[in-house]
Amino acid sequence: MLPGNNGDLPYYIATALTKDGKTDQQALSETKFIVRAEVTGWKQGALLHQMEIAEKNILDYYRIKPLYVFIIHFLHKAGFSFVTATLIPSLLSYFGIGCLVFSWCMKILKPLPALIFSMILLFINPCIILARLSSPDAVSNIFLFYSLYRIYFGKKYYWTALILMTSLFIRLDNFISVFVLLTLMQMWPGKQKQIHFGTFLICMFLTVILAVGINFLYEPEFWWFLRVTYLQSVSAYGLQVLIYFLSVSQSFLPSLILIGCIEYFMIGNSIPKTTLYVLTSIACIIFIRFLFFPSFEERFMTGYYLTAFLVLLEPFLSGKQVQKPSSIHK
Repeated sequence: MLPGNNGDLPYYIATALTKDGKTDQQALSETKFIVRAEVTGWKQGALLHQMEIAEKNILDYYRIKPLYVFIIHFLHKAGFSFVTATLIPSLLSYFGIGCLVFSWCMKILKPLPALIFSMILLFINPCIILARLSSPDAVSNIFLFYSLYRIYFGKKYYWTALILMTSLFIRLDNFISVFVLLTLMQMWPGKQKQIHFGTFLICMFLTVILAVGINFLYEPEFWWFLRVTYLQSVSAYGLQVLIYFLSVSQSFLPSLILIGCIEYFMIGNSIPKTTLYVLTSIACIIFIRFLFFPSFEERFMTGYYLTAFLVLLEPFLSGKQVQKPSSIHK
């Protein structure tokens, strides 16, 4: 009812048009007509102005999300308008995330509280915004969130590894998450639930092959990412780091850290290993992403936010009591 019409919308449409054999310039020109026909209000003018001042090889930043682009192309061929085709994956993924959140809550709460908690979690901004965006972020989040769900509840790791590697076709920068979560599967408490070491090495090797292959097949220039502005100089990178920390301070992340600190001082050593392992893996993903991409967008973090909140919630509901200090002898 209220699409976001975010700034990436025209470039995903143009990238989908190149699948019909059009050059980048032809696709971008046709996209302008599509924006005029399908977007109304001030957003139309903003998107058209943005396209006018965009850099020459702008579509290089969108080709590395081939699965999302393929879905847009397929839905348009099936009869949907281009804007609707970009939104359907987001809406379906949002619905899927909601089902997973409710399923997780049902494992630790009674039905009515599970429903209420699920609804509240789905209403937080990093989550609900996903349903309105013309981007692969919602699809990426459901793949990563489902992978964490499967790891946490000890599901068969072959399917989990396949889901993780498929996420590379949604966003290539998911390779960081895939590396960390595969490592988490190999180090998971309880050897019977760990991925076999040989399988782990094969999956890591396949992840590298897929990441390099996607970049090689879908990008005309292999080192295209070196054109990113903040990689051009130390001062530009430093400025981006300052912007990153400003974004973090305004995000949901400090609240989660606060909840984690409260739980640590209340429960201490009683926090389950599984909770610590999941939270450590999420912290590693955030830190490594910061080193490679010092740009913080909350919508990338939704799956991690939901996982962190749910694993922190469970120990509070397990009947743990605040540890009282030993009595002082008079």
